[in-house]
Amino acid sequence: MLGKVIVTGSMSLDGFGCGPDPSAEHPMGVGGERLHTWLFAEAAHPADVEAGNRMRAAAGAVVLGARTFSLGLEIWGDVPFPAPCFVVTRTPGPDLAQPSGTFRFVSTVEEAVAGALAASPGDVLVMGGGSTVGAVLRAGLADEVWVELVSITLGAGTPMFPSVGELDLEPIAADASPSATHLRYRVRR
Repeated sequence: MLGKVIVTGSMSLDGFGCGPDPSAEHPMGVGGERLHTWLFAEAAHPADVEAGNRMRAAAGAVVLGARTFSLGLEIWGDVPFPAPCFVVTRTPGPDLAQPSGTFRFVSTVEEAVAGALAASPGDVLVMGGGSTVGAVLRAGLADEVWVELVSITLGAGTPMFPSVGELDLEPIAADASPSATHLRYRVRR
């Protein structure tokens, strides 16, 4: 049986999954690194620890966009999760093997999700950027949506859910910490 396809990401209260002007100097956009403070805090709240553990445990394979890959690779130093990663890009190329997994470069979200499901012993996480998340949701490929709603506003940046149209979501769970509210939804079909 195939695993679930889970769209996941941290989002500001004003709807951004990345701050403005992402670059090598500011991979998450200006001020966007604050979106992940809940995940990397030294004295993390139990709700944040649980959300991070749940995300890591679910990552049998990962789908991500080309910009997330190109700006994040140096920061990660390896693969963001020890799992096969499928990068959606306009310019697919040869696989990039890393010590804990392989990046495969494909041209469509359909190809990325199908490859990730085939390679995963469990679920597939779809993370960043907004265009990849939006494309997976528009294509009807997601089973669940997990949002780490961070207690900040960015004022500008890349929307977490750009042009996804109408979605019918069933709440699964909500857990809160002082830094973020961890929301999980099932996509109703």
